[in-house]
Amino acid sequence: MSDRQKGLIGAVKDLFLEAEHRNCDRHMYQNFKQKHKGKALKDLVWNAARASNKVIFQICMEELDQEDKAAREWFNNPERPFQSWTRALFRTNTKCDMLLNNLCESFNRISKEAIWFKTDYSGGPRVSVDGPGGVNIVDMKAKSCTCRRWELTGLPCPHAYICMYYWK
Repeated sequence: MSDRQKGLIGAVKDLFLEAEHRNCDRHMYQNFKQKHKGKALKDLVWNAARASNKVIFQICMEELDQEDKAAREWFNNPERPFQSWTRALFRTNTKCDMLLNNLCESFNRISKEAIWFKTDYSGGPRVSVDGPGGVNIVDMKAKSCTCRRWELTGLPCPHAYICMYYWK
């Protein structure tokens, strides 16, 4: 992950051919807000970055386009390809869904998110979890969730945490 340090990006690309390059979303947002200000735009950009599947990401980008076309166009730059900053397009073999360069902040956020979810057990290892962002299906046996965060990181997502708490 980088904050646009061009020398570092090239060196990593040369040394680690299969490495997935990602941009730090905080640094990207700092550059974005120099031209595009306001809480609504900030929230839309972060929602797009946090989206963990393509459908939600596309919805977020459409909402950004409706709010401010120029702000949406800012992202059509080869220096910031979508797959470098949104979870929706991260490869799942990397097992990391980090958007920032601070692991502690990310872990604390996931822990706090889990309290907003309600589960619906229909029997078996699959659990429907309703919360902010809609319904997701957690498969405890396959260690997967339709939000894809468990597959992206190898660590349980907030939906899975709440299932584990009740599925003892």
